[in-house]
Amino acid sequence: MHNFVSFLMEHWTLSLLFLILLVAFVYIESQSSGGGLNVSPTEAINLMNNHSATIIDVRDVSAFQAGHLINAKSIPESQVLSDIPLRIKNKSQTIILVSSGKNQLLKLVQSLKKVGYDKVSILSGGIEEWKRQDFPLVSGKK
Repeated sequence: MHNFVSFLMEHWTLSLLFLILLVAFVYIESQSSGGGLNVSPTEAINLMNNHSATIIDVRDVSAFQAGHLINAKSIPESQVLSDIPLRIKNKSQTIILVSSGKNQLLKLVQSLKKVGYDKVSILSGGIEEWKRQDFPLVSGKK
């Protein structure tokens, strides 16, 4: 133990750098808790079953009606920021955004986090990845 303390004292700059990097790593990891930014279809199922995640399908209404995740709510991407506060009052609710898989929803996630929704994730690969993995879809309005 004495050798360890001696090392820290002799190499205080390296020790300080290590401590700063460790704190930065812990901070970054803590910011992504409550659902990583991207969740796989399997992780999304876990969040739906165990954390009552709300599924928001941001595709247009016709694509939504053709096939969507069970219990998903249709809110076109352009209306999400205005509609979410009306539909989801609990800002700690887990939310998963679903797109066609081609959309970049990072900016939308950041905007939702800025207004207080801290558990927002994106279904990785969107509806196309969900279908590719042969998970069920329902059609019609919801």
